[in-house]
Amino acid sequence: MTAERTMLFMDGSNLFHSTKDFDPGLKIDLVKLRDFLAKDRLLIRAYYYGSIPIGNPERIAKQTAFHHLLEYSGFKTVILPLRRRGAEYVEKGVDVSLVTDMLALGFDRAYECGILVAGDADYVRAIQEVERKGIRIHVAFYDLPLCAGDLRRAAHSFVSLDKHLEEFRKS
Repeated sequence: MTAERTMLFMDGSNLFHSTKDFDPGLKIDLVKLRDFLAKDRLLIRAYYYGSIPIGNPERIAKQTAFHHLLEYSGFKTVILPLRRRGAEYVEKGVDVSLVTDMLALGFDRAYECGILVAGDADYVRAIQEVERKGIRIHVAFYDLPLCAGDLRRAAHSFVSLDKHLEEFRKS
């Protein structure tokens, strides 16, 4: 194991929706995914960013139980309520929360290596700023087109989830 202090930043909603696009029947064990990505590293903390529905008590209870399970498994969760936009509810602030933590913790030198589980090109500038401080950010996600090419190029390295599904597929 390397003594390299590592933090994992997981955009849960991006991963969930992209998994459905990749393979609608695929279920991922997030603890196994975390352990696979952090193997041989000193994992300081794993963050999971997501949202929770509003108005539907059954869905809220189910999502809350899932988030609690992640917390019991060692994840630090950052969960924001969905926001109403017109007739639908949308996720707001999750990307900004992830980027804020990645930058603040990076500038505080709380980690030397970051692992971002996301495919959204909106993270490119955050990666560039953190890497400017000498911290390597590795991106782990599905291959193109689910992961933006700009994001892959901005990262220190890219781990294709496509090629390692059996490591973290839910049994």
